[in-house]
Amino acid sequence: MGDTFIGILTEKDFAARATAEGLNPTTTTVNQIMTRSVIYCQEDDSIENVLSTMRNRRIHHLPVRNQSNAVVGIVSLSDLALRGPQELYPYVAKEAFQSRAAVGRQAPIIQGQQPAASPRPL
Repeated sequence: MGDTFIGILTEKDFAARATAEGLNPTTTTVNQIMTRSVIYCQEDDSIENVLSTMRNRRIHHLPVRNQSNAVVGIVSLSDLALRGPQELYPYVAKEAFQSRAAVGRQAPIIQGQQPAASPRPL
């Protein structure tokens, strides 16, 4: 498989799929609840574009690829809040708060739907 993602598992997957559907955590597999289509960013994307993607897709984590499309890391809303430009902090905090408040009230957003912006599915 190499650098190919087959899915991503986040706390939102647990809340929106496993917990909401009452799945047994001792018998449920990652494959059953992971998001299968992964949105990612490039390492030279601007922080503003990454934040916009997260806001539009209502996701908190983006795998990062380099120019050769090798996975080189993952960026999260927490990363942006703690280490991003200070002028973006109010927007990052707002996104994190709104997204957390919305979990359980909305149907899960499937990350594989194509956004209008530049993210590319794996």
